[in-house]
Amino acid sequence: MAFSQSIKRAQVPKSCELCETDTNIKWKCVQCNTLMCEKCKKIHLKVQTSIKHHIVDVKSSETKTEMEHTTITDNIPCQIHERKLNCMFCRTCNHLVCPECITDSHKKHDLDSIDKVCNEKKRELKELESKFSDTFTLCKIEDSKVNDFKTKYKQFFAESVQKINQQEKLIIDEVRKYAKVLREQLESEKQRIEKSITEKEKNIAEVKENLLNNQSNIQEILDSNQAAKVFSTYPEFNEKEIPNASFKAFPEETKDFFPTKENLKTISNLFGSLQKY
Repeated sequence: MAFSQSIKRAQVPKSCELCETDTNIKWKCVQCNTLMCEKCKKIHLKVQTSIKHHIVDVKSSETKTEMEHTTITDNIPCQIHERKLNCMFCRTCNHLVCPECITDSHKKHDLDSIDKVCNEKKRELKELESKFSDTFTLCKIEDSKVNDFKTKYKQFFAESVQKINQQEKLIIDEVRKYAKVLREQLESEKQRIEKSITEKEKNIAEVKENLLNNQSNIQEILDSNQAAKVFSTYPEFNEKEIPNASFKAFPEETKDFFPTKENLKTISNLFGSLQKY
């Protein structure tokens, strides 16, 4: 978005952002995000600190895509030597180093280019993002199972209550007192199952939120195209554990109502009881 806005501003008579006089703007520095004229472009590429910068034609249809996929890996200040810029990545110490750092304490260390290491870590971040995405998909599957489970037992308990009511109509008032006891037992069983369902839904919701936050944070880092952000946040995400989306299955065992088919002496035998289903 910022790039397209810069292009629109360039179409209106505007001075070069370096010399501030020439309005014939033709080029843009990817690293500096600066619009410039032909003369300033040549000067910019001769300056020692910007000699390796990437200059693109502002009118090219490929410019926007090219800039979106370019990670800015130079002009990263050294945290130890503030006036120096990092030029390499020390694999031995696992951090960026400037020329003075290398001279002071990294001479025999395993050094590599910032671009190469940054691309490696970006690939690893993408793999982590993929894992978060896969786990989130598993959470959605578990969520679907919970909904099916809830529907199943809602119907199951409704049918049990209906059978109790039908049996109740066939017997005398004394038996109705016993039916009340059975309803209370069934309600207690129902509350136990509903509590289990509620806990399951809460657990899945928390895991889903965690996964979405991590995906969003990683995507923000990748979209920023800033190597500094990649290096500063990579250890945090690399050490994070991806939540387990597989949870223990619900207990299938509960109680059902079975009417008594024989005329026996006790009320429970006459009316029926809750039994393992």
